[in-house]
Amino acid sequence: MKKTDTVLILTHPRDEGDVETLEILSTMETRLDEDGQNAVFREFDGKALRAMPKAAPRTSIAYFPNRLPDNLKALIARIRKHYGDAADMTLIGVLPAKTAPEITALFDTALFSPAHPAQITMRIKALQRLASMQDELKLRRSTHFNAFNIAPPPANDARLRPPKILFVGKPAPEFMTIIHALQEKSAEVVAAFTSFTAFDYLHEQDFDAVVLAAFESQEPALTITATMRRNSKLYHTPTLMLSKSKKGANAGRAYEMGVNDILISGAPTEEISGRILELANYHRAHDQMKTDFGAIGGAACLDAATGLYNAAFIGAHFENHCNAQTAPLSMAVFKVIGAKGKTLSPEQIRIAAPQIGTMLRSLVRVEDCAARLAPDSFAVLFPGESAKNAQIAADRIGEIIACTGFDGAEKTFTVLLENNVVETTLAQTRIDAQKKIKDALTQKTA
Repeated sequence: MKKTDTVLILTHPRDEGDVETLEILSTMETRLDEDGQNAVFREFDGKALRAMPKAAPRTSIAYFPNRLPDNLKALIARIRKHYGDAADMTLIGVLPAKTAPEITALFDTALFSPAHPAQITMRIKALQRLASMQDELKLRRSTHFNAFNIAPPPANDARLRPPKILFVGKPAPEFMTIIHALQEKSAEVVAAFTSFTAFDYLHEQDFDAVVLAAFESQEPALTITATMRRNSKLYHTPTLMLSKSKKGANAGRAYEMGVNDILISGAPTEEISGRILELANYHRAHDQMKTDFGAIGGAACLDAATGLYNAAFIGAHFENHCNAQTAPLSMAVFKVIGAKGKTLSPEQIRIAAPQIGTMLRSLVRVEDCAARLAPDSFAVLFPGESAKNAQIAADRIGEIIACTGFDGAEKTFTVLLENNVVETTLAQTRIDAQKKIKDALTQKTA
């Protein structure tokens, strides 16, 4: 049973008078739609849940922020049993504050009321990306082994080390209580009393999460978060903002600027430390995936001049994805041309290709598969991405390379990348789309 881009959202029977809940659910639906995902709502009255989607959704959300329904455990057990072999489907709980640990343990991750729509959709995307990375790593190792007889390297799990947390803010009793709770769970904790010291630490050391004090004002915490989101090294490091009250936290602005969670200092210490460690462990899993991707490969499947995968590998890997029924699956094929449509000489292509390869590797995610199809042609396979998102990435790649000067024998020259993006989905157009991608691969490698 293959996962689809459906997000199943389970709720109480809708009360038209509950305006806030309806607004939150509507906003979530809009955000998911913008990301190419289809929100499907099902109401649960504590007794029956009818008409669940036949295909397993990528994500299921139990949205019960104010009151848990009766028979919640039975509901979760039924969902997991119904979708059987889709054991990697992500199950998220949006639950009342101070929900008992045995309830939160039913879910892959839990968010607590008040949960902002931006926070929920951010968590959905983060967990879906981790799942996509895991799927792609498994398939890529399979392609290496089956098509090129390259065995995966020995495991080297960085998550065996303790999680490392950075606290930023003036010393306060609230901080010390949480720090002690984290240390009791074997976390390594570093404290920075100013923003300047915090960035010194962030540039010198690797952290799995950053907790920012926002007792008097949000501004230092938001400024640090915004700066981290503009830095490629720190972009994925989760930030959590610690506030004294719900009223003092402008949740919408904080989440839009990249804060991953807002903690209320009066909440149980066990809950606060658990939420910090959950995000820290997600970050460690993400970093471990990057390490695992970097460890695989071999000369037989690489283009020597660029370090990208070669045409033989991406062809075999695309077939592997088709057999696995990855959906959606998009590919961008790039043709290198000269500025203003001029033809590039073989020497200019030879000079530009290594730098284009380096930029392609840095401009796509580790789970995206970049390859050189021919001297003047490249491709990127985007597993789990719609044509819309792949087109945005392809256009961005082209714009950056168009601004790059390449040093030729006589003078500096520029190149353009013409792109063609094709998507294959589980819809009726899947076979036609697969044929288009195969044709593109064949034409570029002929």
